[in-house]
Amino acid sequence: MKKAILDGAVLAGDRQKAHLHLQRALDLPDYYGCNLDALYDCLNDEAGPLEILIRDCGSIPTGSYGTRIVETICQATQEVGGHVILEYAVSSYEEMDESDE
Repeated sequence: MKKAILDGAVLAGDRQKAHLHLQRALDLPDYYGCNLDALYDCLNDEAGPLEILIRDCGSIPTGSYGTRIVETICQATQEVGGHVILEYAVSSYEEMDESDE
């Protein structure tokens, strides 16, 4: 099973930087086209299931290009097997005030 960790803050930023991050973290081939169709195709070319952890998903604005990247990864992973874990930043108990309890 191929495993990778992605940074949601990078996916939420500049498209070019996001695709460079994807190419490095997912070990995508040199011919990767740096767009959503190419991402889907490269992930579907994997010989086995994928396990992808996306950290700091809370930094990805709803409806943004970063959201579309996450959706594409989820769709491709569903096709080849495996799973995607979306990790959100969680406040520690010390940071919470009484109104949060």
